[in-house]
Amino acid sequence: MRGRAGPIGVAITLPLRTPAGNAQYRQARYDAGEGAAMRAVVLPIVVLLGAAPAFGLELEGRYGYAGEWAVSAMLTEGTFPGLWRKREFAGPVQLKHLAICGPGEVSEKTGTLRLSRTGASYVAKLVVGEDSCEVAGVLNEDRVAFADCGRSGKIPLRLWSK
Repeated sequence: MRGRAGPIGVAITLPLRTPAGNAQYRQARYDAGEGAAMRAVVLPIVVLLGAAPAFGLELEGRYGYAGEWAVSAMLTEGTFPGLWRKREFAGPVQLKHLAICGPGEVSEKTGTLRLSRTGASYVAKLVVGEDSCEVAGVLNEDRVAFADCGRSGKIPLRLWSK
C-alpha cells in the first residue's frame, strides 16, 4: 500500500499496482473520489438542462403581394429544445396594414402562428380569422416564401427573427 493525495488534499492509501491487483487499484481510485468528481460536474449540468425555461422567438415580417401587412409575433417554445431536433413554437400574431385601407377593410388583424423550426428553416401555419395558411421557408428578411392560403392562393410572406 502507498499513500496518495485525493481530490480534496486528503491522503488516501491505495493498493500497489500489480497485474493481479489492477481491478482493486481501479476500484480504490474510483472510491477515492475520481468518480465523485465526475458526478459533481455532470449532475449539475443535467439538472440545469432539465429545468431549462421555455424559450421565446420574436418574429417580424411582411405579408402580402406588396408587403402591405406588417407581421409581428411573440412565440413560446412548446417542447424542450434538443440538439438537432425540431423546435416547436406557437403564439399570437398581429398583422398591421401599412397601406391605405379600402372601404370595409380593417387596419389590424390578430391570429395565431404555429411554427416548427430547424436552424433557420421553418414550417408554419398562420390562422387569422377564418383564413388558414401553410408556409415553409427560411427565417431571413431577404427570403420570400409563399403561404398557401387555399382559396386566396399563394401569398408572399417574409419572416425573420427580431
